[in-house]
Amino acid sequence: MKKKLCALLLSASMLSSLAVPAFAVDASETNAPPRQTDGEDVVYLGVENYGNIKTESENGKVNTAEKEGLTHRFFVDGEEKKFTIPADGEKFEIQNKLQEGYIYDVTIDGDTITAAEMEEGDVAGVLTDLNADRKRIYVDSESFTVNDDAKLYDITTKAGGATVAEIKFADLKVGDTVRIVVDSDDHVTKLFRMFVAEDYTAPVSGVPGKLTLKNFLATAMEPVGTALYVYGGTWDWQDVNSSNQSMTIGLSQSWIDFFQSQDKTYHYKNPTPSESYYPHQAWNQYYYAGIDCSGYVGWAVYNLMNTEDSTVADSKGYVMSATKQAGAFAENGWGTMDMGDVLMDEATGKPWVDEDGDGRRVYEGHEFKPGDIFSMNGHVWISLGTCSDGSIVFMHSTPNTTNGAGVQISALGPDKTCEAYQLASEYMKKYYPEWSDRYGDQVLCLSFDSYTKVYGDTAGKFSWDLENGVISDPDGYAKMTPAQILADLFDTYEGEAVYLGVKDYGDRNTNWDHKPTFQHQFFVDGDVRTFTVDDADKYSLQNQLMEGYVYNIDVTANEVTSVELKDKGHDDVVMGTVTAKSGSSITVDGQTLDLGSGTEIYEITSEAGGASVEESSVSVGDSVKVMVNGNDAQTIYKTFVAEDYTAPVSGVPGKPTLKNFLATAMEPVGTALYVYGGSWDWQDVNSSNQSMTIGLSQSWIDFFQSQDANYTYKYNADHSESYYPHEQWNQYYYGGIDCSAFVGWSVYNVMHTENSTVADSEGYVMSATKQAKNFATEQNWGTWSQEKPFEPKHFQTGDIFSMNGHVWICLGKCEDGSLVILHSTPSDSINGEGGGGVQINGVGESENCQAVKLAEEYMSKYYPQWWERYHEVYKSFSSYTQYSGDAAGKFSWDLNNTLSDPEGYADMKADAILADLFKDVRYIDASANNGGVISPEGRTNLTSGDSVTYSITPFSGYHISDVTVDGQSVGAVDSYTFDNVTDNHTIAVTFARDSGGNSGGGSDDSDPTYAIRASAGKGGSISPKGTVRVEKNDSKTYTITADKGYAIADVTVNGKSVGAVDSYTFKNVTSDQTIRATFALEGAVDQPGFSDVSKNDWFYDAVQDAVDMGLMAGVSADRFDPNGTVTRAMVAQILYAREGKPAVSGAAAISDVPANAWFHDAMQWAKAQGVIAGYPDGRMEPNAPVTREQLAVILHSYAQKKDMDLSKTAGLAGYADAADVSVWAKDAMSWAVGSGLISGRSASILAPAGSATRAECAVIFTQMFQK
Repeated sequence: MKKKLCALLLSASMLSSLAVPAFAVDASETNAPPRQTDGEDVVYLGVENYGNIKTESENGKVNTAEKEGLTHRFFVDGEEKKFTIPADGEKFEIQNKLQEGYIYDVTIDGDTITAAEMEEGDVAGVLTDLNADRKRIYVDSESFTVNDDAKLYDITTKAGGATVAEIKFADLKVGDTVRIVVDSDDHVTKLFRMFVAEDYTAPVSGVPGKLTLKNFLATAMEPVGTALYVYGGTWDWQDVNSSNQSMTIGLSQSWIDFFQSQDKTYHYKNPTPSESYYPHQAWNQYYYAGIDCSGYVGWAVYNLMNTEDSTVADSKGYVMSATKQAGAFAENGWGTMDMGDVLMDEATGKPWVDEDGDGRRVYEGHEFKPGDIFSMNGHVWISLGTCSDGSIVFMHSTPNTTNGAGVQISALGPDKTCEAYQLASEYMKKYYPEWSDRYGDQVLCLSFDSYTKVYGDTAGKFSWDLENGVISDPDGYAKMTPAQILADLFDTYEGEAVYLGVKDYGDRNTNWDHKPTFQHQFFVDGDVRTFTVDDADKYSLQNQLMEGYVYNIDVTANEVTSVELKDKGHDDVVMGTVTAKSGSSITVDGQTLDLGSGTEIYEITSEAGGASVEESSVSVGDSVKVMVNGNDAQTIYKTFVAEDYTAPVSGVPGKPTLKNFLATAMEPVGTALYVYGGSWDWQDVNSSNQSMTIGLSQSWIDFFQSQDANYTYKYNADHSESYYPHEQWNQYYYGGIDCSAFVGWSVYNVMHTENSTVADSEGYVMSATKQAKNFATEQNWGTWSQEKPFEPKHFQTGDIFSMNGHVWICLGKCEDGSLVILHSTPSDSINGEGGGGVQINGVGESENCQAVKLAEEYMSKYYPQWWERYHEVYKSFSSYTQYSGDAAGKFSWDLNNTLSDPEGYADMKADAILADLFKDVRYIDASANNGGVISPEGRTNLTSGDSVTYSITPFSGYHISDVTVDGQSVGAVDSYTFDNVTDNHTIAVTFARDSGGNSGGGSDDSDPTYAIRASAGKGGSISPKGTVRVEKNDSKTYTITADKGYAIADVTVNGKSVGAVDSYTFKNVTSDQTIRATFALEGAVDQPGFSDVSKNDWFYDAVQDAVDMGLMAGVSADRFDPNGTVTRAMVAQILYAREGKPAVSGAAAISDVPANAWFHDAMQWAKAQGVIAGYPDGRMEPNAPVTREQLAVILHSYAQKKDMDLSKTAGLAGYADAADVSVWAKDAMSWAVGSGLISGRSASILAPAGSATRAECAVIFTQMFQK
């Protein structure tokens, strides 16, 4: 249940010197006395005299002027205080945020509340234990000390108003639910004992903005069983239009809170108005708690039509009179209205009228289709369709006989034996157990006549136009029965699936809150299916999903609830190369499997942005993963299968020695590619399962071997085809490893002997800038230091150095002072693509230093597959030891208490360390020509004295012609063993085709064929696509076609460009081939390199990323101007763009911000949000450079807006110029320094009035929005 506020914590180097104020800062502004005060952790209690308010209006209802005069009660700093709240143009924006018993931060102007934002506290959950002696509490088992001066309160909420009472520690008991506020030491400063709801995920939910009939019904199903009926619920506070809740994407938390806080005695109205949730007044105090019929339909339509929340200040939404709702939707052009038939008096043959002269319209014989919306007089409901017996299943919000029930599935039919009632009862009881416990015997079966007979000229039946209207019906729901629809909506599945990835990858709006709504795509039984994935328990399921891999999954109500990887080592999986195939069997990895009539064959293609699966066939020579049941091949997936790999050097898990740390860190070298956020968890927050795996992760090996020199960790032209989409979750966490994850994995493997998972541990992966300091100050493993500047003499073997945004391990120092280091970095390949990964590098004054020579020697000799792609092993000493801020620096191991050094590595030079680590490494290189396989293939690393056996298998139609070992023939053997290996060796196999070919007739599966794999990026196609096999010496032509608006950017054959051709022919094919086409928007050109930014600049990567992310641009086509100043407008524009450029229409003009200025909208937004408040005379000074203290203030304001952690502060007295910090900036500057966001220009100079450069801005904001 625990809910931690995961505010974005800006890393220490992000903001070491930008400059953008949260408001203008000159003496005229800051010396003025504050007009408003802030109230933190204030509890809203409700309206004074609720239920007994008198009105002078003629209709007996409270009018707008009277509403504005209502007195609102708040609990502030230990006492109740009363305030009025402005109407804000009759929109009552503040009142529409206030919920009784909830905690707020408010702005107080005299006796008026002028702003209010809900607060959740720092931690919320159940008290699982208490220790009175030590004044410690345990919230969901996490321990917190309660400060002696902490304030403890009890919040009680009921109809008519909330109350708050001060309590003592002794009043707390295990099982209480609480929200707590903690300081920088995680000590409790405030505790509120109050109701805290359990997390809730609806059995069925829709996809916001997806305009299909199925999605409308799935969306309408989401509040079922968890939103109670409140009269006027989800109307606004004024009881006029939609509330914020009815314009919220997904379930409103307040509905969940209210439902769980009540029981079966809940009643939406009480005879005593002051104790009723329905006071019969003209404002709607409990608008937020539940949902009435028209509020429910309005919310469902809003979630169908929109993808973002709105508020009462910006929209009326779709909530309105239930009687008018169906007709309003027809007037919007969404469909048609059926007004029914006039009820006739059988006796007179004339229209029937009641005693008031009102007639009736009836719908006997009219079709009620799935999705129809029916407005009665005073009620409205949604049809799920008509059953075979004529009964109707529908959804609505109604108080039932208990005056409470809420949103539910109900039936229209003659009695409870009808099909509709049986379905409604079955699904309500099965999928909504908490609702059923309260109202199980009240599943409604209502008469058709009572729910379809209407009067007047407004009520009636609305039907969606599925042909030309706003929604479509690709799923065929319009022709399905309610039983079929319900079965599909609540779909369950247990079985095999291929994970394809997140739907709309690269285009996702990935605010943290959106992750639970992600739609994950799987290939299931020949179809692509879309499910949500259970996000509970730290996204533990998402942290197991890897694109293109096969799983067993369990799905309930369209949500994946468990996953099991079916891959290497699984009992039901056979993997390898097909060496023989007939009509009834297939041989893979030496195992012959039976083919049956039900055996399915597919091909999996994995690319950045998502995997795909297509029906296929399989041939000899293909690599496959076969899902088996005993000896039966059930499903064959033609896909990449990695060769077995053993690292030349590896460590011993849990052995705490300096040598073992370096040996462990050497293990991923040359076989783990660089992926941004690689081996962080899926959330991009802490360690992934991979970085807490003992030994190399198989996914790193798979990914490395499946790529080539064209791999790049980011493809900037189209994020949907990039392994680095600049988003806030880490889809390819499993594929490779970035710098801090490499260090975190190395440390984990030295400190542990067993795997862990994201559900159980955070591991050691964290911001690279903070990693070294964390190991010293938090883990207490050694010492941390900063030098200005660092020199070679400062480095020792095993040191870990945190730069700003990068981290590396010092393997050792050379005689010339150069350093051999280990790290993960996206080195350019021989094709100029940034991929690299974990490698040995030399850090020195030139490329001729000793460290570079050692790096070249060992990478080329022991990591040949890596060396074929990457040759960059040099980094300059100055660029790799430069840092800023007070978080980066050097960590050195405590060799007395943490690691030991029995081998004396601390006193050895780098060449001696490498020689010792690799002294027992031997390798055998195995190869074979076409016609069969040798296993293992490629480089096999051994320890001196080991033995290894090779098996040799010809394909059908081939035989072994010869086997040579170290160039000498050993005959046509089918296996060969190297015993007691003490030297390096080679083994090569020659296969030859059998004489006479396939003389037996029948299948030609044994003919020699070669695979050509073709793929295309977004913006066009290649034909044929996928894998095609061709006979030896045959030719094959491919056609490349660009989509409208795109052009062919490049075509690569076997990794090398052949230009932007529209066709290509492979001639006389004698080996496997690849061809890939890429496309670009017409007129698009690559961003040229900036002439004033070089690869050796400390800010090079940040500038490239800032441009790629759209945060910054060059001042011209070839200049970035890294030393240029940053203005207030520039920073406003960066933050405004990051927020999605929300509309600012209607904002008051700013005197020095012209309407046609490029920064107009950004400055308007910044002022409206309080990020930049401006000067007393109304000016914003958009073109003024910003100072470091102004930056601190802006960051502080932005952090408040984003609910970030503001608790960490630091004293400034240690800086000689601390007195130069302006009074108005001291709190913000203290926070910025304490949070590691801003540090001194030197150890003693803070330079509050100093300004930042564009290069610093690039570093700050790219790190801020990437991690």
